[in-house]
Amino acid sequence: MHPRRRTLAPLAALLLLVPALAHAQPGSAKRTRVVTAGMTADEVRAVLGPPTEVRAEGGETRLVYRACARCREDVVTLRDGRVTSARLRTPGSQFVEQPGEGPRIDAGVRADTVPGRVPPPGQALDTQPWIPLDSTRLAPPAGPARDASGPLCPPLGLALGMDRQPLDAGLWRERLFLGGTRERIVAVPSASVNVPTGFGIDFGEAFVGVGYQARTRYTDLDDGAIAAGIGFGDRARLVGVEAVVSSYSTVRGGGPGETGGVSVKLHRAFGDHLGVAAGVENAATWGGSDAGRSFYGAATRVFRRDAAPRALLSAVAVTVGVGDGRFRSEDDVLDEKKTVNVFGAVGVQLLEPLSVAADWTGQDLFAAASWTPFRRVPFVINAGFADITGSAGDGARFIVSAGYGILVRAPFN
Repeated sequence: MHPRRRTLAPLAALLLLVPALAHAQPGSAKRTRVVTAGMTADEVRAVLGPPTEVRAEGGETRLVYRACARCREDVVTLRDGRVTSARLRTPGSQFVEQPGEGPRIDAGVRADTVPGRVPPPGQALDTQPWIPLDSTRLAPPAGPARDASGPLCPPLGLALGMDRQPLDAGLWRERLFLGGTRERIVAVPSASVNVPTGFGIDFGEAFVGVGYQARTRYTDLDDGAIAAGIGFGDRARLVGVEAVVSSYSTVRGGGPGETGGVSVKLHRAFGDHLGVAAGVENAATWGGSDAGRSFYGAATRVFRRDAAPRALLSAVAVTVGVGDGRFRSEDDVLDEKKTVNVFGAVGVQLLEPLSVAADWTGQDLFAAASWTPFRRVPFVINAGFADITGSAGDGARFIVSAGYGILVRAPFN
């Protein structure tokens, strides 16, 4: 079999197999997740999984679960380490207030109007631990907001208080809020420098970026590039698609758009800790670009030391992949051997807005620091060096890039 096909066939099988294994628990779709007053935090996590966010306010601890960027929150409140109340809106999640009492559903939302999604890796940097995407991610509403698929107003019976359930002030404010859903993009520091990760952008997300290198390999000439990408699909439920258009030789060539290529990545996320992807760089090129086509598959695993994103050294992301094209050794490229090679990256979140990453591209070592200078502006800066070991080139080269995230709103939404 052709080497490229030998590599891509197992990776394609992996993308199909992993989702099946992740959801292969018999009857799990019909199981009711019940939280009972008096449970400990560990018992809640055993039922609902790891929370999207943990808040500590006024002697209480709140475990927050959010199924998607536009979904309302599930909130479990604990005092002195025990559950005292819960507001659960996701279908199949219920709260038992007293021992021996049947489970009840929060009457503020119809269960059939809330999409049952697993948490995608696209929450706010200030409300969830670090998730190492290649560029940006969605942030949830900044204040009270409604689920886009839910009703604008409560049913008449609820408005008249006929549900007879005790309601806190926050829930009443949310029921009476008539504004549209507010979203924003928040940039996160990078977990890789030059190799693709297992995560990617989703539907409604886009980015633009620029890159510059002080000199190109085996020359004294500088050069730059421009790229723009957009996401499609749903990485949390089925598969996400990331499409990127790049303009190469922007500085010393014929200007923006003279040469370039189109790259595509298919990716699947399993919560915020694991992502797998397969794609092709420069699937189509124009203008005589020397950037060859490269097929690859990659997986990224996030290991968290601390759930709080502001903690020092809170997370590490490890990426491992295999690919042909630019991921081959320099000898194989020069000899025009159609081989595949292993690549990888390690990214460490030093602080909430700062990370460092080291990449082995299959040819040489890259290293850089990544910084998001503005907390609420989706802007990220990367700076470092390429070809540090000199195993594929004539010495280290300075590189710098910057990217800006964009929220793409669907028409009439």
